[in-house]
Amino acid sequence: MKASNSSRGLDLDSPGLFCSSYVTKSELAKILNVARSTLVSWDGIALYRIDGYRQAYPVKTDGSTDRSCPLSPYQSWVLSRIGRVMANLRSVERVTGV
Repeated sequence: MKASNSSRGLDLDSPGLFCSSYVTKSELAKILNVARSTLVSWDGIALYRIDGYRQAYPVKTDGSTDRSCPLSPYQSWVLSRIGRVMANLRSVERVTGV
């Protein structure tokens, strides 16, 4: 998978994933090794919390955001960073107060 990722312009070892081209949510979910539904959840978080992420989506003629289009390199990077944060939260041991 590393060779195919290199050919697509992906750098999985960087602080965040960098894609040099647009990718679908399904493709990005496979690259990040998460379920597509998980990636869609992260997309919702980014959409409502990060203006630049939201603005990277095209706008439909009715004024709504077109979330069915492929993700930009910036959006892929943002979702990879959210994934890292979520992974860190899962692995942190909870300490109870005395």
